[in-house]
Amino acid sequence: MKKYLHSDFSKNVFRLMTGTTISQLIPFITMPILSRLFTPEEFGLYAFYFSLVTFLVVISTGRYELAIPLPKQHSEAWQILLLSFLILFGFSILTLTTIIIFNSYFLELLNRPQLGFWLYALPLFIFLTGSYNILTIWLHRMREFGASANSKVQLSFWENLVTLLMGLRKNGISFQNINEKLNTLFTKSNVVLSLNNIGFGGLLIGRLAGLFASSIYFMFKIKKNIPLDSVWVNKPTMKKLAVEYRDFPRINMPHAVSDELKNSGLSFTILYFFMDRVLGIYNQTYRLLRAPLGIIGSAFGHVFFQEVAELSYSNQPISGLIFRTLKKLFLIALPLFTMIFIFSPWFFTIFLGEKWSDVGVYAQYMTPWLFVNFIFSPVSQVALVIGKQFAFWMINLISSILVFASMIVAGLVFKDIKSGLIIISITQVLYSIYMYWWLQKIAKDHDAKNVQV
Repeated sequence: MKKYLHSDFSKNVFRLMTGTTISQLIPFITMPILSRLFTPEEFGLYAFYFSLVTFLVVISTGRYELAIPLPKQHSEAWQILLLSFLILFGFSILTLTTIIIFNSYFLELLNRPQLGFWLYALPLFIFLTGSYNILTIWLHRMREFGASANSKVQLSFWENLVTLLMGLRKNGISFQNINEKLNTLFTKSNVVLSLNNIGFGGLLIGRLAGLFASSIYFMFKIKKNIPLDSVWVNKPTMKKLAVEYRDFPRINMPHAVSDELKNSGLSFTILYFFMDRVLGIYNQTYRLLRAPLGIIGSAFGHVFFQEVAELSYSNQPISGLIFRTLKKLFLIALPLFTMIFIFSPWFFTIFLGEKWSDVGVYAQYMTPWLFVNFIFSPVSQVALVIGKQFAFWMINLISSILVFASMIVAGLVFKDIKSGLIIISITQVLYSIYMYWWLQKIAKDHDAKNVQV
């Protein structure tokens, strides 16, 4: 245990966890207020909007940013970064043009006239979110894990501060009457006051502020990490690398699209069979549970990806790293998820207010699903490094279909989202058992072929 704690891997994980913990603690502190300033319906519309954003971000770069850690030379990695940005910029412009031409049609198709102006802002959210992902991976390649963690703090702080201010304005709360109004919000009736038409736009403005703040922070940090032997754009090198790593747009991108359909598609399905309120409660449950767990899982995932990439191109064994990482994640997850299952109904009702009481019940049903997801998501990235992207996509497609089909069955047969969450949890546990066997198999096969004895 002492050896693990003092390893570079663990130090980098803890470094990322520190910043991520702070970034997740901020919304945790503000959520009891925000849940009373905004309605479940508004959070549901916000979740729907960002389902569109995250789905489009997946295809906005061709997934080339995931290849940034792989080349030995920093100058080549820099060209991949520039390639990712060029594709992202072109995709954002294409999206904007499409929305300008077909705006009315899209609003009618989505059956969400409340989106209004915010549909035009979709390309901006795509570009800023895609940029954040690209630059984060670059900092990890340069082993600037502290800077990466600080960027999360910047994003979270400004997002929640601006969202809070927008929520106060939305409910007619000023510095003069803040005590009286907040006391009203925290009464048992828990009625949201909504005096103007800011609505879910206040949540979007907050997110936009956070993305802008983190982008400014990135600009200062990246300037210090540009390789000295690199040029702004080296077309022959960029073209060569685009061909060399073509499996990312050809295989990993369709894989990521199918995987995102599991999340975005699930939101669309919940909205179709149920209502904005149910989606808002589901999304809030998922967000609150994933936030603290993501602190650990995301840190492990980023560091694991970089470590396994370095082991792979150095012809060193990787199967041991997979097992050690899974063991650490399991020992961390077991007590956390046990507490979530036991205390979530009582805790979330007090924490969020009476109108959010179903959050705790949803959390119980989702516990097994999120437990196995927490353990296996970080280490599953090994398939990207050792060239098993297509096989991993096919296997992961099964998971996406199971999640999607479970909610459809719940909507058609049981007419209850809780039944869908139970079915999802059962199928995902069974799927994860198979995933563990497959990851160990491909890792051992890789070691047998590439490790020099």
